[in-house]
Amino acid sequence: MAGVSQRERTTLRSLIFLNHATPQENQFTAWLAAKLSLAGYEVWCDFHRLRGGQDFWDVIEDVIRNKTFRFVAITSKVSQTKKGVQKELALAVTIENRITDFVIPVRIDDLKFDDLKISVLRKNVVDFYGNWQKGLLSLLTTLKEANTPASTSSPQKALPWLFSDDQMVVKLTNSAETLETNWFPIQSTPQVLNTVQLIGMVEPVKQTEANTKLPWFQHVNQLCSFASIAELQSNFHGTISTRSGAQVSTIDTVCANDLAPVFRIP
Repeated sequence: MAGVSQRERTTLRSLIFLNHATPQENQFTAWLAAKLSLAGYEVWCDFHRLRGGQDFWDVIEDVIRNKTFRFVAITSKVSQTKKGVQKELALAVTIENRITDFVIPVRIDDLKFDDLKISVLRKNVVDFYGNWQKGLLSLLTTLKEANTPASTSSPQKALPWLFSDDQMVVKLTNSAETLETNWFPIQSTPQVLNTVQLIGMVEPVKQTEANTKLPWFQHVNQLCSFASIAELQSNFHGTISTRSGAQVSTIDTVCANDLAPVFRIP
């Protein structure tokens, strides 16, 4: 890329490359990839991106040399012994001669800082050991300060890192969907709450498909509803014996957050 400035070289790059030991660090790497994807970053990691038949070293070298904006070196006792991990890191270090702070080392176990490889020893290491969330917040701050390219957050980008295609029972699609919810403010409250009294029983009444055609709740030996007493008795006709109960004024209603009424039954 002769004749191209450092700024131009970095703007042509968009990926966060996760350098890690397989399979020992796969769980952490998948978690980190999902979190970074959810934050809007485009993540590259070899255990998802390499396809059968590819010359993986050619692919990895091209990604690191030409497409990676920041190289996250996941560092542990295991990764420091892996030749493949160190090979990727060695290439990334050479690129750092042209792109400042290209390599971001992150520590995930109790590896002593004094034992870090010389290639990352002098750098500020993001520490995930003992607290992944704290390490993530620090890494996100580092990426933001570096103006790492990011797009809109999307769960669709995060889930594939946690589940392979054959594990995804529910497939996500990007389309309009009808929302059914009861989270609406109450515009007005009925003046009375009607009750019917249970005859010969005080056990909890089970809700069934048949008796939930109108809303109701049980309070000790009474069934309560905004429906009329006749409707309430009809709702349980043939299954539970009841007799007319009292009408409770909703003036005595206690409201929580002006949404969910809670009634005091005398």
